[in-house]
Amino acid sequence: MSIYCTHELLLLAPNEPCLQKMLDIVTEWCEAWKLTINNSKTKIVHFRPPSIDISQSTFTCGGHTLLFTDSYKYLGVWFDEHLTFQKNAKELSKAASRALGALCGKVIRAGEDN
Repeated sequence: MSIYCTHELLLLAPNEPCLQKMLDIVTEWCEAWKLTINNSKTKIVHFRPPSIDISQSTFTCGGHTLLFTDSYKYLGVWFDEHLTFQKNAKELSKAASRALGALCGKVIRAGEDN
């Protein structure tokens, strides 16, 4: 019998060595409790000003090299690597457009019933 649970974990570190140490601790904890990390969903976002190049460090977790991504959604808010919130505004706009379209469709269908 296998049990499938999903949980989200966010690690924030002031520098590359600290982040790798945190990832090592997560790996050890998961091994001790016989848990696995979904490496396809485990990514690194290097938050920085646009004038700073992305980190060239390689990060590993659970024996796998982690890939960098330019944004991350946490608690419903999109954070991009430069903390501009442009992606968040774009995603909220798309969601509002979908909701408005659904609402308009319901109003039109309700009018057809009368």
